[in-house]
Amino acid sequence: MKIILFSIMYSILWSSPTNAKEDVPQSLAAAHKEIFKSKSIGHILTPNTNVLQKGELSAGSLYLGYGATDSLTVATSPFLYLSYGMHNLFLRLSQFIDDSKRLAFELGYYKSFGHSYQMEASSAKATFSIESPLYRFNLSTSVYSYFDDTRPFSLRMEPYNSDTYSLNLSTLHEFALRKNLFLNFEIGSLGLNYHYPYLYLGTSVAYQFEKLFVGLGASVTTAPQIPPERSQFYGSVDQTWKNSQVHPEIQLQYFF
Repeated sequence: MKIILFSIMYSILWSSPTNAKEDVPQSLAAAHKEIFKSKSIGHILTPNTNVLQKGELSAGSLYLGYGATDSLTVATSPFLYLSYGMHNLFLRLSQFIDDSKRLAFELGYYKSFGHSYQMEASSAKATFSIESPLYRFNLSTSVYSYFDDTRPFSLRMEPYNSDTYSLNLSTLHEFALRKNLFLNFEIGSLGLNYHYPYLYLGTSVAYQFEKLFVGLGASVTTAPQIPPERSQFYGSVDQTWKNSQVHPEIQLQYFF
């Protein structure tokens, strides 16, 4: 009789909510891996919620990153360092809401050391994603705070007011065209607090190999509603554009 009672109590304890909760993150993580296969981290302005797995390393054109945990990635961008002469550091924390939804928070810091740019800034982003096998939707809000914007990078457009920050809202739409081929579209607004908010549009195409991710595209920031007499000139791919900037969306990443 004692043996039977002990067996019943053991079964109840083993199936208690505490132990059941410990299994949930593993099942969610396993399910998530099978939903959307792209290892992209998103676009420059609009990220997604992807992070590296614990102990995983990625090196490439856009970032050098390490998975500190299954939820936290630490990274720096060789692109910003080499092209803009900027020290930079990023932290991205991503958590599952359920097996198809995720919420991520990202912090960034930028400090120029070269002669081409003179800028010090920070960024904070919050991103929500929901995905299916063929489509991932990302909604992101971000704030860039500029401590020194004497000669900033291209995301710091003319605010036409005295604000030293930009509030942004944008979406990134990722489509799986076939097994490892992806097409991405981005639309949003940069500088919602500016006197003339900017329209932000982008697109890219990507291919996921087993250990290599290749993404090519571009995004553009523009504000056609600005009166010609107030227009500022910004260098871009098309040197005739005013109040516009073109940003490369290039990811060549190898995963270890």
